[in-house]
Amino acid sequence: VHEFLLFIYLEKTKSDLYLTWKFEIYSMNIIELRTHLGSKSTQLLRIENNRGNNNDAKSLKLYSNEPTVLFFVEGQDEFTLLPSQAAESKYIIHPKNNIQNTVMINCVNTANRDLYQNWLVKITSQKPDIDETVKVECIIGSITNIKYEFTNPLNKWVLLNIDTGNSEFLNVVDSKAAFDANETKFINISIPSQEAVGRAEVLVFIYDQDEVFSRTVLFQMNYK
Repeated sequence: VHEFLLFIYLEKTKSDLYLTWKFEIYSMNIIELRTHLGSKSTQLLRIENNRGNNNDAKSLKLYSNEPTVLFFVEGQDEFTLLPSQAAESKYIIHPKNNIQNTVMINCVNTANRDLYQNWLVKITSQKPDIDETVKVECIIGSITNIKYEFTNPLNKWVLLNIDTGNSEFLNVVDSKAAFDANETKFINISIPSQEAVGRAEVLVFIYDQDEVFSRTVLFQMNYK
């Protein structure tokens, strides 16, 4: 950490100090990851007790500035860092829309709210294989509601997660849906109104909680 002070005076003689600013410059660790859009990937973050007084235990909390893309496993975002030791925390990346995502992780000392360490996570995602393409005709200025027919391919009851890659153009009414073995039913889709003629594409990811099964559907909207 580099620190310096900036003094602001009201006149050239510098006899009247108006403001004092303290700047703290932190070096940032960069993590580069590769995955597929719609896929979850668990990663490990290592935090060293190498800042400040190494002989002190530190209560730390981790924050993500893009929690829909990068989030921590439950109970892994807050911990005590013991003297001269390191801690490890598991986090999950789950990009759904952008090929390139940049997420900042901040590690904060909860005792004084000081920034202890931070990381810049650069995530590059490959487009997934498309299992099905659905074309939808939309009228500009109007909401379009459709029903997408889906059959559970598993021979058991399953709770499915249904994620949209871009809620600006497509919303799944119920993000979770229970299906009996090999059951067929409809998933309700709502497409927000747009004010201009054009086209949009959104990926919808359907997968069970154990991620045994996954399906990627491309919705192509034509606004006219």
